[in-house]
Amino acid sequence: MKLKLPNGILKYTGPKSLVLKKNSPTILFAAGVTGFVATTVLASRATLKLPDVLDEVSKFKDKMVIALDDDDVAYDQADYNHDVALLYGKATADIFKMYGPAIIVGGLSIAALTSSHRILNKRNAAVTAAYAALDQGFNRYRSRVIEDLGREKDYEYQHGKPQEFPVTIKADNGKDITLTARSLTVDETSLSQYSKFFDQLNEYWEPTQEYNMIFLRSRQNYWNDMLRIRGHVFLNEVYQSLGIEHTKAGAVVGWVRNHGDGYIDFGVFNAMNEGSINFVNGREAAIRLDFNVDGIIYDLMDN
Repeated sequence: MKLKLPNGILKYTGPKSLVLKKNSPTILFAAGVTGFVATTVLASRATLKLPDVLDEVSKFKDKMVIALDDDDVAYDQADYNHDVALLYGKATADIFKMYGPAIIVGGLSIAALTSSHRILNKRNAAVTAAYAALDQGFNRYRSRVIEDLGREKDYEYQHGKPQEFPVTIKADNGKDITLTARSLTVDETSLSQYSKFFDQLNEYWEPTQEYNMIFLRSRQNYWNDMLRIRGHVFLNEVYQSLGIEHTKAGAVVGWVRNHGDGYIDFGVFNAMNEGSINFVNGREAAIRLDFNVDGIIYDLMDN
């Protein structure tokens, strides 16, 4: 029969147990590290006592050898072999008793570290699977939008609808004509979590705008060549080549050959992005790089 705790106790212990479960990898890892420190201390203490045990064994064995060589003592080789076995057995038991705590604590420490690693692996696998499912769903949605409405609509849905405003110009006959202009400014909140600024704070930045354009274009071409040759590129690799710090997401997402768009794009030379246009034409001194990653590449490389 399964024991069921009262609701009052569950109401109090339930949230606490969830917190413990959430932090269990950290707790187990800390316990494992602490256990290994304790193991070292216990083993060192046991080692300090080991010479006394070995000296005692040596003394008893010397006495047995003297008794064996003494013709006046009724002590033969069979007795000697029996006593040596008993002596070594007792010495082994004493040594195990000394090192036993260190062995037990060390074993528990290994178990704690192994459990921590196993829990983290399961959680990472679950998070990866959830992200992959979400990413696949989003990519299928984008592909249907592109198929039905085209890439411009896909860009509009992803980054926001361009603003329209009236512009009045003079016609050849001198009359005013009002036209509708569109602003291509990208909504900053619609950019992906992988987007980064490339500006004066970057170590590769140059005062001459043409050099920055050449640098970004060369890096983009290099990584596209690497994608074709090697078959995959991690986002952190691209970050590093651009003087951008690594991120946790960048360690698992990136590009895989024959997946997604099929190429690496920094989002710089995009005619739909006013910020990119201003940067390319030298009207702005900074650019927001928005990378078209395919998603978590570990799963894509198996396909």
